[in-house]
This record gives sequence, structure tokens and C-alpha cells, in this order.
Amino acid sequence: MEAAIEELQTIHANSGDVIRKELSNLPVAAITLKSEGRLPEFIQSQKFTSTMDIYLSDPSWSSEEVVAVGSDGKEYKAYSLYNTRIIFSYKEDGQDIVFSGQINDNNHWEGSCLFNVYRDGSFIIATEANYEDGKRVYYEQLLPHGDEWLYSERYSQEKSNVGDTWKYLKEEDISCQIDFDEPKEDDLIVPREFIIPLGEKRTGHYHGETAEGKYNDDSGHAYYISYDLDGFVKTVYTGKFAKGEFEDDTGEAWYITRESSTNPNLNYQYYKGEFSNGHPTPKDERTKNSIFDEKITLDEANRIVIGESFFEEISWDEGKFYTNATE
Repeated sequence: MEAAIEELQTIHANSGDVIRKELSNLPVAAITLKSEGRLPEFIQSQKFTSTMDIYLSDPSWSSEEVVAVGSDGKEYKAYSLYNTRIIFSYKEDGQDIVFSGQINDNNHWEGSCLFNVYRDGSFIIATEANYEDGKRVYYEQLLPHGDEWLYSERYSQEKSNVGDTWKYLKEEDISCQIDFDEPKEDDLIVPREFIIPLGEKRTGHYHGETAEGKYNDDSGHAYYISYDLDGFVKTVYTGKFAKGEFEDDTGEAWYITRESSTNPNLNYQYYKGEFSNGHPTPKDERTKNSIFDEKITLDEANRIVIGESFFEEISWDEGKFYTNATE
């Protein structure tokens, strides 16, 4: 995990530029394909799911094989589509899916591949991933979850993905602009572009590994921050995660949480010790080494977070914040 954090510190700021660069080097107009043909049918066989661990397997055919048919009826051999943007739509389990991407001359996925998924006109998920000769190295993803948007930027590892997931307040649903009979690149939802105007509506941020679509990180260095509607920090937790919850039996995990900013006499609560199922262990079960203080000062809260590596300011209240944001 330490190596992964160091890598993120080095390339986190321009990670999305990899995808943007790939897109800028492609033809403006993608070739629109029908959903039948070896290449579209191969993608459909992948059975797209809404977890955080989506991969495209590599196609397997010769360069001279006809692998696709354009919307105009033109047949395409594999070699004629190398490093050329393609786009097509298909249905799967009641969902309308649009795929946009390309293969290289090894018949492997290369550069940016983008999925948009809808059901009955309602937006389900958008995933844009960057591939290097068939290996997924990075992805950005957007999906609705209750009254929030979940947006992720992650690097792919063998058994997990490392990076960040942010939560944003969802005030309205996405209106589908796609003509599924003739999909266009400009009508697709690109995750990063969608969340840019939502910056001030952030409600949460998780930094760490995910596996099987959930927060799973046993390094002890992952963290989660929740925010109030004014953008100030409500809770900071750092420690281990399992199945999406705070889960740490080392006694080294801790959190600080505060009352509503409408309270003129803010109270900060601090606990360090064991966590289970998202909560501190019950008081009568806490180890003798645990620390619990229902009221600490702002200065004490700031002293506790000093030395931790966060990718943002820890802003407890207007004009009162601690920052050790990683550059």
C-alpha cells in the first residue's frame, strides 16, 4: 500500500490526462457498428456489471477476419479497425449499453474504452478505462447511489484497485441524450467531465483499495472523510476497511467527528482503538489501550491529524482548518 500511495502522489494529478490524451488523438467521428459481428458480440459476451472491478478480456481472431459490420452495412476486417474509434449499442438483461473504444494491431484493447449503461431511460453507470495492450491500468467511474453520485479514479492491481472514490450530492437524475440506434460519442457521459461542476457538493471521500466493488483495505493507511452540506468535515477515519465498513482490530485506527456547524460551541469527539462493522467497538468491549474523549478542542483535533497524508484540506469550520494535503 505504501508503494501504491507513493505512486499516486507522483501521478495522481495528471492521471486523467492519460485518457484525455488518448481521446484527443482519435478521429473526431467514430465508426458506428451494428451489434452483430465478432467484435461487438465478443464485447457483449463480457457481461458488463456495475461493480468496481470491470475488465474487458482480449479478443482472439486474425487480422484478415471480418469482425464487424457498420451501420451502413459495410463489412470490416480486424486490421481495418486497428487504432480506430468504434461505437455501437446493444441490449443486455434489460439494459441499454453503449460501448466506445478501439483495438490495436495485436487485437488487444488500447487507450480509452468507454461504457454508458441505461435502464428504461435511467442512467445506471459510466466507466472509462485506459488500456495498454489489453491490460487495464486505470479507470474513472460514475454511478448513482441513492441521493449521491459515486465517482472513482483508480489504478488496477492484480486483486484490487487503488485510488479514490468521492461522493457528491445528487440533486437530479441524468437525462438520457443517446439515440441507441445511432449513438454518438458526444452524447456519452464521461465521468470526469460530469463531476467537475459538482466540486462544492462533495459529501464523502475514500482513499484506499477496493475489491469486489467495496472498500477493502488492510494496510491501515486508508481513510474516509465525510462532509456536511456546507463543505466542512464532519468525520475523519483512518485505519482498515472490510466489505465497505470500518473494520480494524489493531487498536491503531482512529476517528474524529464533530457536531453540526450550526452549534456555536463545536464539540469534537475522538476515539482510537478497535472498530467493527463501521463503528467503534462497544464501550464495555474496548481494549484497555483504547482512547475515547467525547470533547476535544479544535487545536487538539488538528494535532491528531498532523503527520497523516491526505489529498485535501481538513476544513473543520470556516476559517479553521488543518492542511497537510499531499501535492
